[in-house]
Amino acid sequence: MRKHTMIRVGLGLGLTALLTAGCSGDPAGETTPSAATEQDPAKALATAAASLDSNSFKIAMDINDGASKMTGVMDPAKKLGAFTIVDAGAGTGAAPEATTELRTVGDAAYLRIDLPGADSSAGLDAKWRRLPAGAAAGAITGASFDAAKAGRSLQQATDVQRVSDKEFKGTLDLKKSGEAFGLTPADLGKLSTTTMPFQATVDDAGRLVRYNFTTPAVTTAEAEKTVITYSDYGTPVDVQAPPAAEISTT
Repeated sequence: MRKHTMIRVGLGLGLTALLTAGCSGDPAGETTPSAATEQDPAKALATAAASLDSNSFKIAMDINDGASKMTGVMDPAKKLGAFTIVDAGAGTGAAPEATTELRTVGDAAYLRIDLPGADSSAGLDAKWRRLPAGAAAGAITGASFDAAKAGRSLQQATDVQRVSDKEFKGTLDLKKSGEAFGLTPADLGKLSTTTMPFQATVDDAGRLVRYNFTTPAVTTAEAEKTVITYSDYGTPVDVQAPPAAEISTT
């Protein structure tokens, strides 16, 4: 089984993934194309990343050319989210794909993993489990999955350059923003480099829609080529906790 640094959630399974472009919706206070073009590149990119805090959105991520994928929807203001992760290399036998579902409702997070061929005693029996309060790994903090955390790392970007009206490139210092990518302080000491180049794209309203980067390898965890896209800003999000009868008590 591969080990990933991005989005790790207990139970022994590396959760990864985010993919899809295009935006809709008309949130108040959005940045206009002309204003975004005139802004300092670093400020324009920070403003684009901040749009993830004030709007609901769809999100998708592709890691290592389809090795892992995630799709989902999130409303940060209501603390609601639903995500599906497919890891092509985690299953066994005739069913090599592992599927993970994650729901966040307020400060509660619920996880269900379908890992063909796994020992059910390991918690991989496709039943829902509530993550313990205070669980933290990568983008999971306080038992709450934050699908926008990687995007917000752009607020700390340096050497930001405008490639075109809507495209940017720059560098991230992983010593400052590594937590957003699942890197612990111990991991940082094992990296071959603590700087990471990136590319980002905004839409006509100046909102973040695409984020490309490659996190360095960490010991047995391979380098991860990642493409994140954010779309459908303002989309309605209605997520409920799983029925009590479907949540494991073990």
